[in-house]
Amino acid sequence: RQRQMCIRDRCWVCLEFGVLLAQNKSYRVMKLETVEDIYDENGKKYLKCSGRSLESILEDRVARNSLNGLTATPTWDLKTTPANVMRLIFGVTCIQGSPSPEDKIPNINTNSFMPPSNVPEPIDPIDIKLAPTTVYDAISDIADIWNLGFRLLRNPETSVLHWDVYSGSDRTTGQTTRPPVVFAPELDNLTNTKELNSIETSKNVAVVVSPDMSLVVYPLNVPPDTDSFDRRVLLVNVSNITAANTEDLTSMLTQIG
Repeated sequence: RQRQMCIRDRCWVCLEFGVLLAQNKSYRVMKLETVEDIYDENGKKYLKCSGRSLESILEDRVARNSLNGLTATPTWDLKTTPANVMRLIFGVTCIQGSPSPEDKIPNINTNSFMPPSNVPEPIDPIDIKLAPTTVYDAISDIADIWNLGFRLLRNPETSVLHWDVYSGSDRTTGQTTRPPVVFAPELDNLTNTKELNSIETSKNVAVVVSPDMSLVVYPLNVPPDTDSFDRRVLLVNVSNITAANTEDLTSMLTQIG
């Protein structure tokens, strides 16, 4: 379905499902996915258009290095640092187009134009046995565990798309490399604040289960003999994590926990 919308009474934009929209003052590219015809309480009609950013295309790509069945190739085995695993999954699937050339995303640049991160990436290699899943879920799972991010941005000056994995920037007052960012009511940059304290979803023990072993992990401030009503256990299932030796596997499961 196509619709037309007037922008500031000057021009008309054709709205079609799947169209990509960008603004010169934004790095984000959005995809139009939902259009609502709405009448407000005064009888005025308008269109409400919404959608997700371009990273959602990774939900439409399968993280798989082979089209063989699970008997011949049960998993995609990857061993390198967490950030490079993320780069490999995206690069093989969405840039090289393997094993499906149609999965390529055109005109992708892997050199970021954003300021570089000043938080170090994790340097210890990990073993991933990746069962068939989407590229988005595969990358997100790794990013969540190792505190990494990923983005697919448009350079407003060149209109080129850039993909990168980042570890973030330290903008606290404990560093001097970049201007700190501080939010506080006394600085007049926070208003109408309220404070909420809750233990409803808190956990203080993690039981991490992998194909080769399980591990109980405690935070630094929680004694291992915590029991009874004070013991709140989180089950973490990492079925795609393995390692060549017990020492490496224990280190990885501890990090995840």
